[in-house]
Amino acid sequence: MNRPFRLMLIDDNYADCLLAEEALNYPGLECEFTFSDSGPAVLASFKAGAQLPDLLLLDVNMPEMNGFEILKVIKTTSELWHLPVGMLSTSKRPKDITEAYDLQANFYIVKSLEFSGFQRQLSALLSFWRSAMLPSPKSHKSAKAVPAPA
Repeated sequence: MNRPFRLMLIDDNYADCLLAEEALNYPGLECEFTFSDSGPAVLASFKAGAQLPDLLLLDVNMPEMNGFEILKVIKTTSELWHLPVGMLSTSKRPKDITEAYDLQANFYIVKSLEFSGFQRQLSALLSFWRSAMLPSPKSHKSAKAVPAPA
């Protein structure tokens, strides 16, 4: 990948977004980080053609539209279903974790309560997803499109 990795967080807690931004402000991470407190606004922008992030992180508990609802919309929208989405939450409830995977989340991370632990979590996450990202199908003529789920 010849550009910074694009990571977006949707979380209604502004302090948590700033904490994530600070954790990602680490030499060598090369991450373009954006955040929003509104799932519906982000979904509308995606549907209107806004550039998708390489990875989307969702908080579970939000008032207007929770992370599970946002995830469900993404995974049932043909233009968005391929977007890697993970849950980033303080909830350790097995019900929440199961629901995330049932809705096709790519991963579920329980936020570390310590900043250094949170920073390590985000660094490892970026390292994994950066290495896992494949070139876009447009750059390989032999790539085959995968049909969207019904």
